[in-house]
Amino acid sequence: DSGIDSSDKAIVESWLEAMSADFDANDISLTKNDLLGKRKDQGLGADALSRLQKLMKQCRSSAACADDSVTESIHTIENSIGSISHIKVSADGTTKLLLRLARGYEVESVIIPWLDKGFSTVCVSSQVGCAQACRFCATGKMGKMADLTAEEILCQIYFANKVCRIVSSIAAAGDSATTLPPCDNVVLMGMGEPADNAVAVVRAVSTMADRRMFSLAQSKITVSTVAPNPSAFTTLGSSPAALAWSVHAVDDSLRKELVPTTKFSMEELKEGLVEALKSRSKKLRRTMLEVALIDSVNDSEKDAKL
Repeated sequence: DSGIDSSDKAIVESWLEAMSADFDANDISLTKNDLLGKRKDQGLGADALSRLQKLMKQCRSSAACADDSVTESIHTIENSIGSISHIKVSADGTTKLLLRLARGYEVESVIIPWLDKGFSTVCVSSQVGCAQACRFCATGKMGKMADLTAEEILCQIYFANKVCRIVSSIAAAGDSATTLPPCDNVVLMGMGEPADNAVAVVRAVSTMADRRMFSLAQSKITVSTVAPNPSAFTTLGSSPAALAWSVHAVDDSLRKELVPTTKFSMEELKEGLVEALKSRSKKLRRTMLEVALIDSVNDSEKDAKL
């Protein structure tokens, strides 16, 4: 079968619709070789896909898989973890993916292309909703609905990689002027507070950095936390990734207003960060401090000096 599979075709159709392009996915001359060509850092590609298809056919024709209940136990990512339900593309190429999980929830992840640098950053979610209730965050208004499993976190990267590969193939075929470079950075800055789902987050990040899995450099994975408590930095710091602290305000009273679930002073949280960094390798001690600037709230010269 030289045509693209149903999942790939759905991504092509969603992308062209998001780009308002007047093309039919059936008319785009992409093959599995185009979409699943050998990756630069892995011995996987069209040949591996062909071998897997043969193994699947052998299994389905064997006595062991003659029983329907056994055959049904063979799952794909789409029917067992999640699938793309919507794609939205901004003018600068930033691409938002809405994923529908197999258990019914929907989560967002975002592909941010850096065309001048030749790579994309994917922002992934760690929860459905969030309990931290930050005043400026739409997710905070939802409250926490569910923790994502490590597999549901990783599936966001899987689909981001797949979309980038397919979109690049569409661009190479001349059917789109917009392209998405390969995902080379991952930031856990989407829906949810990673520290409130630390076990799954640490497991997912370890898989991202595993050379046998996603093979991302540790310095190119960033876990962001609002720091519900000082120990959050140590807990998340056990993962092979850089840390980021969502500060938003240094003044305790203002931070309490912006992040109403705050229970510790900034000094206590800072000490927790410093202690966590002491036990980290030198290359992972670099920490990002994040501030969502809000007009006339935390953007004054006084705030900057604090």
